[in-house]
Amino acid sequence: MTRKRHRLGLPAILWLTLGIWYFPQAALATETSLRNGWEYRWGDSPQDANGHFLWAAEPAGTSGWLPMSGTANPPQRHGNETLWMRHQLPAGKWHRPVLFVSSIDLIGEAYIDSQKVFQYGSLDANGQVQFAGWSWHAIPLFDVTGADALGTKILYLRIHSDYSDIGLWGKVAIMDESAVLPMMLSTSWEGLIVATFCLIVGSLASLLVVTPPRQWRLGSVGFFSLAIGIMLLAENDTRKLLLDIPLLWNYLAAATYFSLPIAMGLILEHWFPQVRTRFLRLIWLALLTYLIISLSMSLTGMISLASTFPTFDVLLLISTLLMALLVLRQRHTFSIHQHLVLASYAAFVFILVLDMAVAHSIIGWFEVPVHFGALAFTLSMVIISLRHYTQTQRELNHLNRFLESEVAERTSELKSHVKREHQRASLITLEHSKSQALADLIDDLQGTAVLEHALEMIMDALPDLTSPLRGAFYRQSADEPLLSLTHHWPKDYQVPATLPSFPLSGTDNRPPSWLFPVDIPRP
Repeated sequence: MTRKRHRLGLPAILWLTLGIWYFPQAALATETSLRNGWEYRWGDSPQDANGHFLWAAEPAGTSGWLPMSGTANPPQRHGNETLWMRHQLPAGKWHRPVLFVSSIDLIGEAYIDSQKVFQYGSLDANGQVQFAGWSWHAIPLFDVTGADALGTKILYLRIHSDYSDIGLWGKVAIMDESAVLPMMLSTSWEGLIVATFCLIVGSLASLLVVTPPRQWRLGSVGFFSLAIGIMLLAENDTRKLLLDIPLLWNYLAAATYFSLPIAMGLILEHWFPQVRTRFLRLIWLALLTYLIISLSMSLTGMISLASTFPTFDVLLLISTLLMALLVLRQRHTFSIHQHLVLASYAAFVFILVLDMAVAHSIIGWFEVPVHFGALAFTLSMVIISLRHYTQTQRELNHLNRFLESEVAERTSELKSHVKREHQRASLITLEHSKSQALADLIDDLQGTAVLEHALEMIMDALPDLTSPLRGAFYRQSADEPLLSLTHHWPKDYQVPATLPSFPLSGTDNRPPSWLFPVDIPRP
């Protein structure tokens, strides 16, 4: 049974690959864009006795409807939170046609022939919008009428929004239901690969922070990679296929999006130590405070999650500009690595600002390649970090070799000094012991009145006084003109038993009565 399942897996992989590369092309060829040709009117529609909206049944050409440029934010809103939109559906060859919309700001309903065919989100008892999260939608158009009669129908949309934007955002097109999934895979696989890469890089770089020696520069890059990886995954169109809880994905996207300037502030703080990090730290701490407060208030229902984005976008512009100005003040001290970091930072901030302008309809909608910008920034930071790490390791190895040679030289000098000090201490000890022995001998001699006894005492003390030198003591023989050995040291010292008697220098030619020869070794 297990083997059979494995055999069935290969065709599934082949069909998935075919769906990714072939079916999206067919889907794109048969889709019809509805970016233009909409009509709109502000306010909510009156209802008949059965609760049907009257505006959802008005034919084309009726008064009150105005032509609309694009699919969002028509003029003269004046605080209205309800917008009606309509469009004459085009004829086409579809089996199960759907209207694909990348996102609705914020909730909406769809009607054909006064019949509701779609609803996303809801209003509470007070008529306030219950934000359900941003997500793509495939509004079914085949339940009310057949695909052949689609060109005779008008699609009505009833949209509510207490957000700064209202309407449809992103891609708006009619296509066959079977083409939605291949299109999702076709347009999302690059983002998934980049997100996976960023998550892997972030996880590996984060390990360098928790394991010694801690690499805080790589850790800041890891924090950014984790944040951008989670954000790309949370904003990827395939997220709905993994878990169909748009609001959860939106909270993940918001948390990681709000973390990006914090991560960039940490990168600048650790890569530009010559900049006054106190101000950089104050900036990213303020952004962290906003992240915590805004998400906490949103989770508790005090504010809508959607309302936190416009304020943060303003903070993002101000904070990135301030951080750039703080860093650029020290540009004359930058190394090549720091110039590369700053260039990567500027390029990614430009991508973020461009995406922000599209999101707020400042410029016309197009697919901003945020994932490519994230990939370029992450790769740049990884390459720069690796180059810096390699250079640092090379300098550390050179410094270690220099220090090792210095330590070896200092150790040799210290050993020589210790040896000399040891010899000096030994000489001092020896000198002290000899001085003490001589003092003791003098004390003993002072207490002796007999010369022969004093001579015996001297002979007994000579080994201690002259050690480690070897010596002998000879006395005049009574019956022969020779000097006879009476005492020698050490015991194994070989000396002659007698020596010839020589006269002393001077006028006195009498032979000496004793002789004290000492054997001093040559060095």
